[in-house]
Amino acid sequence: MVIGSHLVLCFARSLVFPAAGPDVLPTFFQLPIIRLPSQGLPWVLLFVTLSSYAVALKPVKLSRSGKSGDALSSLASSCFRRTGRLFIPSVVATILSWFLCQVGAYEIGRSSDAWWISETSREPSHSWVTAFRDLINCIIDTWTIGQNSYDQPQWTLLVIFQASMLTYTLLLATAHAQSKHHLTGINVAAGVLLAELSQHPITQQVSSSRSLPGKLLPILLFITGLYFCSFPDHHPEWSPYFSPLLRFGLKHFPSSAFVHHFYNGLGAHLAALGIVFSSPLMRALSHPMFLFLGSISFPIYLLQGPTIRSVLSWVLYGLGSPVLQNEHLEGGTVISKYVRPAPGGLAVSVVLVFYFCFLFWVSRLWSMYLEPYFAWATQQMEAYVFGQQGHTLPNGQFASPKLGGIDKSNGYFLPK
Repeated sequence: MVIGSHLVLCFARSLVFPAAGPDVLPTFFQLPIIRLPSQGLPWVLLFVTLSSYAVALKPVKLSRSGKSGDALSSLASSCFRRTGRLFIPSVVATILSWFLCQVGAYEIGRSSDAWWISETSREPSHSWVTAFRDLINCIIDTWTIGQNSYDQPQWTLLVIFQASMLTYTLLLATAHAQSKHHLTGINVAAGVLLAELSQHPITQQVSSSRSLPGKLLPILLFITGLYFCSFPDHHPEWSPYFSPLLRFGLKHFPSSAFVHHFYNGLGAHLAALGIVFSSPLMRALSHPMFLFLGSISFPIYLLQGPTIRSVLSWVLYGLGSPVLQNEHLEGGTVISKYVRPAPGGLAVSVVLVFYFCFLFWVSRLWSMYLEPYFAWATQQMEAYVFGQQGHTLPNGQFASPKLGGIDKSNGYFLPK
């Protein structure tokens, strides 16, 4: 869905707003929930919530069964592994985007009329020496200030990393607490709270309940969460569906708070809570199609920016000629520049279908042939840090990266 928001910013920026104006009725794609593909932040927040839930689930189970030592051991291992599995792929993706930029693959995108593409396509460095220095600074900035000039969507990785560290801290503080006191100490982290709730007897009774209220409550929570997630970050007062929420937020939220951030975060929490409480929703989201998309979701996130700025830009704008256009800036300033106009809407739609097929294909290749190396490198660092002899396969052979795919048997995520 994040890629959908970027494509909306490229070719349909009007969908960012909940209506065309203060006295204009919303179109179909601007209605609540329907407009979710045009928003990126709610999906990032939902990912953070579910990611924290996944990280916390095993330690919570061990802690509730009285195995606090095993819970802490699992926590330490997953903390280190999580860091490597975020850092290594993102660095490789940044290097790829940096190389494409330096060889001029982004130049067509920089001169296009697609706002997001032109704004995130960086100009090549003046020399290769400068380029290498820019690359190092870019990688450092990604993990210190959350800015990546070669791949703008990677700003979320610092947020995800910080959320993971908060999750580990909360679990560490409550690992030895009695299970009945766990909820008191961790209610500030929705993902950990979900992990606790998923193991609570009441939650398990509700999720398996066949009564009508037991079935409707999780669905209601899920739909309400999606409604809050669709709260826009631009001009919510233009829509009759969101203006009451805006008035309530301005009245009751702290003056320094971002109203749309609060509603998007609350929506992500409610949607995730509805999923945890609902067995039918969990079964639906366990469909093989969703599992496949989940297996390549991180490669899609890392590759969507470089491929949009290079492959998609060249296909849509490569054959077009630049035309002179005037751009009106704030303060009445007008600047003239040459831009490449996009083809018609039908052509864009057809190209986008083929682009998604291409993106899924390269993401699958990334998952099959690069992810095993990332997993192996992380496991070797983990073995070194924790004083282990190395990770071995069930047959006793030492794990080393070899081309040929992924072996996920018996819980191992290692190259064949």
